[in-house]
Amino acid sequence: MDRCPDEVLYIIFTLACSDDGATGRALSLLSHRIRNVSFPVRYRSVAVFGVAQIKAFTAILSNRPVDPALGEQGVFRSVHALPRVEHLLVSSSKPTQDVADDDDEAAPSNLNDETLIDDLVDHPDEEAKELALETWSQDAKAALSGLLAIIAPSLRTLFTNASWDAVADSPAPFPRLTALTASDSQKPFPSRIPCSSLTDIHLIGCWHVMSGTQRVSDVWNMLAASAFRSTLSHLRLSDVRFGDPAEYLRVQLDVPVDAVDRGDGTSSEPSRTPVPGAPACFRPGTASEQRASETAAMLPKLKHVWIQPKRCVGVSEGWWKANMLSNGAMLAGLTTVAEQSQKKKNGAGVLMVLSESGVGYGVGQLLNDWLSYIGGDAGPWLGLRS
Repeated sequence: MDRCPDEVLYIIFTLACSDDGATGRALSLLSHRIRNVSFPVRYRSVAVFGVAQIKAFTAILSNRPVDPALGEQGVFRSVHALPRVEHLLVSSSKPTQDVADDDDEAAPSNLNDETLIDDLVDHPDEEAKELALETWSQDAKAALSGLLAIIAPSLRTLFTNASWDAVADSPAPFPRLTALTASDSQKPFPSRIPCSSLTDIHLIGCWHVMSGTQRVSDVWNMLAASAFRSTLSHLRLSDVRFGDPAEYLRVQLDVPVDAVDRGDGTSSEPSRTPVPGAPACFRPGTASEQRASETAAMLPKLKHVWIQPKRCVGVSEGWWKANMLSNGAMLAGLTTVAEQSQKKKNGAGVLMVLSESGVGYGVGQLLNDWLSYIGGDAGPWLGLRS
């Protein structure tokens, strides 16, 4: 080790610092030389949990001045250079360690910050509870925005359970960001935010995704109006419970409609109703089909889509019964389009329907997918990576 040049050590440390930050911290505790050589990549990949950690990490980076003379010219940069953060996971809570991953999110993750949740969940005063939660939410949003403002120029991967409008509030552009996991806030991703390299998106909490009998869903319009519409190639929507996304996805992925065989040697136009065995599709020539085609044309590279449904449970009557029937119809339509897309060999897009989740996409799964992705695997975009 003593005879190894700094440049070689730097390359080794760069490859090693691809975890939640533990390797970088361990290297900083070794010799003065190792600490100096590894410092620029000490925070190459970091997992941050809770508002307090976000603020602490921001303070660490804020107190480290940038040496403009070093820039990108050499392999090795001195201890005075600002360390580059390339892969970041930021969550309002830590994953629970003593339960299965699918069960670690009994409480909503956006309310699960360790500094507040214990006091707020059982708070007897509802008005005070709502005020405290709103104050915490704004504090968390401001903390995340402050952190992203510092690391945005070097950030390549961002996984968070914060809403993506909180991410979009960062005043700095994301020129290198290629992969984003965030919560669906039902608000547009502002086109003013430069993130033109983004190719992979995963939205959590997409409970209701419509293809649109009257209009195309906000999800599709939002993506089509974004700054990354020409680069987006891989999309995953998790926690989907209601809607009819299969109709739009048939258009987006260019999956032809198979005519319904009547059994007497003839065929008929397929039904639009997504019942088991029947394809989900727009009726030809309708305004909905035209709008979907126009939207799909604005997302030319989006040819790989994953949908993870969230199980709809409840009593078998009234409102719950209607929602369970709607959930079943949605799954039938998605399954039909997915099966047909996976049989195509002409370059059409592919839809993957993942196993239903009982409790939703939790922090444990977020962490596992992030570690998988920065380690070179598929992460949440599993099964179809080229």
